[in-house]
Amino acid sequence: MMSVTILAASLGQASAPIIAISKATSAAGDFFAIIDAPKPSTEGLKHPEASAQEDISFESVDFAYPSRPHVKILDELSVKFDCGKITAIVGASGSGKSTIVGLLERWYGLDHETIIIPKAISDVPQTEKDATTEAPQENGDPVVLGGSIKVGSHAISDLDLKWWRSQIGLVQQEPFIFNDTIAKNIEYGLIGSEWGRFFSALDIYACLNTEISIRLIISCFRIASDTAANLA
Repeated sequence: MMSVTILAASLGQASAPIIAISKATSAAGDFFAIIDAPKPSTEGLKHPEASAQEDISFESVDFAYPSRPHVKILDELSVKFDCGKITAIVGASGSGKSTIVGLLERWYGLDHETIIIPKAISDVPQTEKDATTEAPQENGDPVVLGGSIKVGSHAISDLDLKWWRSQIGLVQQEPFIFNDTIAKNIEYGLIGSEWGRFFSALDIYACLNTEISIRLIISCFRIASDTAANLA
C-alpha cells in the first residue's frame, strides 16, 4: 500500500515537468520557423540614387502578421505622408498604428509568398474582458498580402535596408536601455551614425551654460536601470 502511495505521488509530481516540456516544444517551433525563414535582401538604392526627403505613400496595402496569417490587420490601406509635415496616426488599440511603423521600418514585407509562423502555447491567462470580447476569425485561407509602399518614386523594398533604417528615428512606447549611464546609452545609440564619433563626455560638458544644463549632465551620468525607471 505504501509503495502504491509513493508511486502515485511521484507520477503527480512528474506532470508539471511534462507540461513544461510540451510548452517548450511548441514554443521552439516559432524559433525554428523564424530561423528557417528566407533572409530579406539588404542591398538596394541609397543616397544619392534615393532620398529619404520624399513623400511616403501606402497604396492598397493588405497585411496580416505571420503569426496570425488569417487575421487581416490592414485592409486596402491607402494613405500618403507628405514630406516635411508632422502627421499623427490616431486610432483604437489594434487598429494598425504600430503595423504601419513596422512596415516603414521593414520589419515585415508585402511579399506575396506568405510565411506562416506557428502559434505557440501561451501561459498568459485569458482575462474576463478578453473572454467576453469576440476574437477575430482565424479560420480559412491565409490573408493574401498585397499593395505597395513607396518613398517618392521608389518602392521601399528597393532601398538599401541599412541606409533606410539609418534615416529613421524611432522612439517606442517602452524603451529598452542598457544598465549603464544615460550618457552611455545615448552613445550606444549613435554607433554607426555620422554623429557617433562626436559624442563624448567632453561634448556633454561643453553644454554647461545654465543650471538646467548642469542638472541634465548630472542626470546623464546616473546609472539607468533596464526598465528606464531612473530616466525621470
